[in-house]
Amino acid sequence: MAKKGEANHFDMGEIDMIFGDKNLTVRYPNRTQDIYDVATTGGSVLILQKGGQTIKVAHNVLAYLKHTQAMGLSTYGPGKEAPDTFKTGMDSEKALSGIMWKCNSWGGKGTCHFRNTTKPGEEEET
Repeated sequence: MAKKGEANHFDMGEIDMIFGDKNLTVRYPNRTQDIYDVATTGGSVLILQKGGQTIKVAHNVLAYLKHTQAMGLSTYGPGKEAPDTFKTGMDSEKALSGIMWKCNSWGGKGTCHFRNTTKPGEEEET
């Protein structure tokens, strides 16, 4: 989540994004969470709303890999238009950008793991 910065400027750790039918729950490394109402523009922009605040987020699929998928998310923040693309946000010094990884559902058990350590006999995905 950092482009060019020092680690002490943001919380290190995993951010979980859980999409429901009409909302998005974001769980942060500091054990807090936010729940947003979600809509789309029909293109590649998500509209997140919470407490009268609107955040527009560009989203683009970055890769379909053997065991995972990657999606880029980028925003200029509340009350502003979204970047045209994830790349535009990454190239900007004003956008908050992140990459979301997901295990493919068709991979089967044991083909995709997101954890810090590997048990003996298991291989990490490359």
